[in-house]
Amino acid sequence: MLGRIEQLSTGSRAVVAIGRAARGDAADVTARMAREAGMKGIVLVDTAEALVEALAEGRVDAAVRGTLPAEEVLHHLRGATRARAPGRAALMDMGGGGRALLLCPVGIDEGRTVAQRWRLLEASARAVAALGEVPRVGVMSKGRPDDASRGADIARSIRECEELVRRAGRAHIDATATHILVERAVGECNVLVAPDGVTGNLTFRLLHYVAGHDAWGALALHLLPLVYVDTSRDKSDFLGAVRWARAAAAMRERA
Repeated sequence: MLGRIEQLSTGSRAVVAIGRAARGDAADVTARMAREAGMKGIVLVDTAEALVEALAEGRVDAAVRGTLPAEEVLHHLRGATRARAPGRAALMDMGGGGRALLLCPVGIDEGRTVAQRWRLLEASARAVAALGEVPRVGVMSKGRPDDASRGADIARSIRECEELVRRAGRAHIDATATHILVERAVGECNVLVAPDGVTGNLTFRLLHYVAGHDAWGALALHLLPLVYVDTSRDKSDFLGAVRWARAAAAMRERA
């Protein structure tokens, strides 16, 4: 999957805006790295409002949050698109020949209901298929099936997990209830659906900041065809996110 993204990025002529909170920060580093890698059309934008306006008005083909505050960018995105939530799926480099994982939801206020997680599951599966891979979806819950008696919240999470797998089956998407066995899911799947956004965000942080798996940014699936890639401000650069944004813009043009 990552190899295909790099291929699409290399051939893309997309203009990508990167948010910059201060001169000399990771956004500036990314712009320099992109130019050194031969990428053209990289521009830096200093406010959340200007970043979203450039994207919504079509003056750029894609936007990467960079170092701008998340809530400010989301506020302007909601205003420009009327989307309640962007529906972010984080692209994780799992190593081993370009193996990647789309993890969702990762926004702590996203994926609270079955309906919200179903939209993310379906959109993530479409994104993986567009990159030339057969989607293999793992759906998590807060416990194993035999843990249902250990609390109402756990029992509900298990039921919702199994409902999502049934919906996926009816939509001809290969999905498995991996429940709480995240170690199984990350080894077998290219899409992982967490029980809620908080769990997804924690999983992202453990995979990236603790286990060391690189993160290429989180594509806002519910904003497509607008291409917006969210990023963590703690990263030293956002070159992976820029490649992801350029590839998504190229896929949009080919659709």
